[in-house]
Amino acid sequence: MSQHRWVASTGWAIAFAAALVVGRQWLLPETGLALFWPAAGVVALWMVWAREGGRWWPHVGVLFVLAAGGQALLGVGLVGSVLLGLANVTQGVAYALVAHRATKDVTATWGVLWVALGAVVSAPLGAAVGVAGAVADGAELSLVLGVSWVVRNACATFMVVTLVMAVLAARRSGRRLPDLLTTRVRPWAGAEYAAAAIATVLVAQWVFGTRGQLPLSFVVVTTSVWVGSRFSPVVAAAHSFLVGVLVAVASLLGLGPFGAVLDQGHRALLVQLFVLLNSALTQLLAAGLKDRHVLLERALASEQETRRQKSVLDTVLDVMVDGLVVVDDQGRLLIRNAAARRMGGPGEPDGQETLRSADAYGLRELDGAALDEGRRPVTEALSGVVVENRILLRQEPGSGRRTVLSVNASPLQVEDTAGAVGGTRRLAVVSMRDVTEEHAYLRDLEGFTGMVAHDLRNPIAATMSWAEIVDDQLDDLPADATLPRQSLLRVYSSAERAMTLIEELLDYARAGDQPLEPVEVDLVRLLDDVVEVVGPAVGPTPWVSYGDLGRVCGDETLLRQLFTNLLSNAAKYVAPGVEPRVEVRRQRDADEDGGQVVLEVADNGLGIDPSLRGRVFETFFRAPTDAAVPGTGLGLAICARVVERHGGTISAVENTATGGTIMRVGLPDVVRAVAPGRHRGAAGA
Repeated sequence: MSQHRWVASTGWAIAFAAALVVGRQWLLPETGLALFWPAAGVVALWMVWAREGGRWWPHVGVLFVLAAGGQALLGVGLVGSVLLGLANVTQGVAYALVAHRATKDVTATWGVLWVALGAVVSAPLGAAVGVAGAVADGAELSLVLGVSWVVRNACATFMVVTLVMAVLAARRSGRRLPDLLTTRVRPWAGAEYAAAAIATVLVAQWVFGTRGQLPLSFVVVTTSVWVGSRFSPVVAAAHSFLVGVLVAVASLLGLGPFGAVLDQGHRALLVQLFVLLNSALTQLLAAGLKDRHVLLERALASEQETRRQKSVLDTVLDVMVDGLVVVDDQGRLLIRNAAARRMGGPGEPDGQETLRSADAYGLRELDGAALDEGRRPVTEALSGVVVENRILLRQEPGSGRRTVLSVNASPLQVEDTAGAVGGTRRLAVVSMRDVTEEHAYLRDLEGFTGMVAHDLRNPIAATMSWAEIVDDQLDDLPADATLPRQSLLRVYSSAERAMTLIEELLDYARAGDQPLEPVEVDLVRLLDDVVEVVGPAVGPTPWVSYGDLGRVCGDETLLRQLFTNLLSNAAKYVAPGVEPRVEVRRQRDADEDGGQVVLEVADNGLGIDPSLRGRVFETFFRAPTDAAVPGTGLGLAICARVVERHGGTISAVENTATGGTIMRVGLPDVVRAVAPGRHRGAAGA
């Protein structure tokens, strides 16, 4: 051990020796039973301190030598001294093993209970050895002897430990002495405690001041209840300790209700039980009061923090440009920020308004058609569907002012605090943005693109025709026309590429603008036609396989464009010398995937880098590996537009079987047309 711990151990040894001397002063004549045995509490504290220091067995040895030696000095025989020394060691070690955690905070209810548990467990273990030592020294074995030993040591352990630890906790708190009277500083606390102390003295004088007093010891408990329920744990510990000493002194002198008990053993047992119960009651009341104040302070701090966070959140929500709405499964608007109020009307305060119909808020499809309640983003989110970038029109009731909104909605599962334990409820979190200007800009840009493309077709077609005419005329020239013919071929090829780009621009514009004409489409017949067109157009005829794909409901022209582009891409983007192989399959039916028919177009091509799979549906985007293959970067963008117009989804995933790509297309079983002009980089909303 370090020098510091040796010094501390010496201090504990001196305290233990002093406690032995004090305890001898409480012996009842002719019995050897002590009304109070403070050494038990000192041993408990010593062993807890030693255990926390790590190597505590040297301290155990010092305790044994000191306890056994003290008994030998008092004239106890060798066997009795050894057994009594072991009794102290057994009780101290047992307490340290059971209740060492109580030293963390003995002023809390759980700390008091751990001290009580340690006392109740260790006292019988020590008594079993101690009684044997007493019998070895000549005492008469009896039930009263054993029970009195247990109660005496448990009482002393509880009272000494709680008092010492409460005082140390008070010192660590750093509070001024006047403030230590109560757990929470309050006026007139000193005057109240003075009144409680005077009442305690008067009651004790009345109950324990004379011989042969009536059995009214319980009256003393009333003042203990007063102190325990109004003052701090350190005051309660000191008060109950002093009351216990007062009761023991009076009983030792034969005063009060316990002094009237003639049998010394029974008197000792009754005194110790009363002191233990009175002390435990007082300490538990004070600890409970402290716990209540601590919980109250935490609740107040938590409430203040919640209010602060709510204030910050309200401020953030109100300065947001985007509108935010939270709706519960009962249709109540729980949150709606200032931007949402501007976009959707003022309404009632949050939590008081119930969600109204789409028409009541002026919400419509982008083309002005009525918005079906099943297609409202909030309705879909409450049913568990994530909605992304849904473009809607809001026509303000009364003024008729039109606003184009981009709406996102997500489901959110939260605990149902008002319902059954463990229950949940679903909320819909809806965000919206005013995209009126962006929409108008895109419409103008798309219209301009379509117009330019249309107007350029004739000049480019004329250029190609004149190139063919000049090529024919070169045959009639007597001179060698090889070089002019090569230059003319470059002109023709450039014009042809420009015409391809213009045709795809027009297809892109038509995919977003032309009205849908949904019909029942036989996919096998459609693919038969597409394969006949795609084969000659891409060079090497691809091997395309498909079985019974069934039927879907959609615009046949746009669906033809969709599968033409998908098969063309699958056939073009293959490694040199590899035969293009494409498989079209129906993956899931509508009733298996939330109302969508899922089709897959799987190829054996070059594949797409995982980081680029989301971008391939963007306008004019081409992956680095596509540079060697002619193209405009519009083919998959057109596919995305077609799928969007049908209210479906499209995505690219890896074909693990061939290293190529699988284009996964989800089409609704019933077409929910998206109004013309809607535009995003990729489908899927």
